[in-house]
Amino acid sequence: MTWTETSTPDGPMRLYQADAGANTRGAVIVIQEAFGVNDHIMEVADRLAAEGWRAFAPALFHRAGPDPVAPYDDFSKVMPLFQGLDDDGVLRDLDATLDDEDQSIPVEDVERLRDALTTSAKVDFDVIRYPRAGHGFHCDARPDSYVEGAASDGWTRALAWFDAHLKTA
Repeated sequence: MTWTETSTPDGPMRLYQADAGANTRGAVIVIQEAFGVNDHIMEVADRLAAEGWRAFAPALFHRAGPDPVAPYDDFSKVMPLFQGLDDDGVLRDLDATLDDEDQSIPVEDVERLRDALTTSAKVDFDVIRYPRAGHGFHCDARPDSYVEGAASDGWTRALAWFDAHLKTA
């Protein structure tokens, strides 16, 4: 588990890298939450590595300056990190996850996404809604939003999806 750096069209970007060692089955990208690549995101990457997946967590807020991380208890420090971030920038960085009580992602939007993927996706996908889980339900570092049952089910489903759909090394 280490930090590395890569170049993007918008400048250098740090990536947290969790290596699975000799048992590597493939690689996944862990997308940060609104707070940046914090201890929780690094722990998720480490958990994936323990399951055999090499995991990278890009610091998508790199345009906001070095070490762009905000604490969970001060949302006023979050918004400045979004400055300079747009869809194209994220796609360039990647070069290249939903629940019913999430006020920031309405159920109607989730269903529109599902419909669009069903009719036009050329990739495998799975959209799962958790009726009693809100935004951040997987983050066990935030007891006020963590929903153990949904988080456990989501984790199990994610690992099964990786096994079924990602090419292993």
